[in-house]
Amino acid sequence: MILSTPPLTEPARRPAGLPVVGGPDPVSAARRRRLRLAAVAAGVWLTFVHLMVTTGPPRTAEADGGDHGRAATGRVACSCAGSARP
Repeated sequence: MILSTPPLTEPARRPAGLPVVGGPDPVSAARRRRLRLAAVAAGVWLTFVHLMVTTGPPRTAEADGGDHGRAATGRVACSCAGSARP
């Protein structure tokens, strides 16, 4: 016994996605705003990380061995001020 099947027909083709036509951008304003804010945030964080990596810790007068109070006013005495010359 031979059974015959009906021939397969191709389904109707529909265009995929949005049609390509001239006119306004199909991207919503809210989506463009989110992308813009994300780009700005990434730039701020990259700048912050760059500055943290390329700059050293702040130096203080105590770390240099001087007196902080006098070093801040610019009146640091020379260590040889009271010595006698030969």
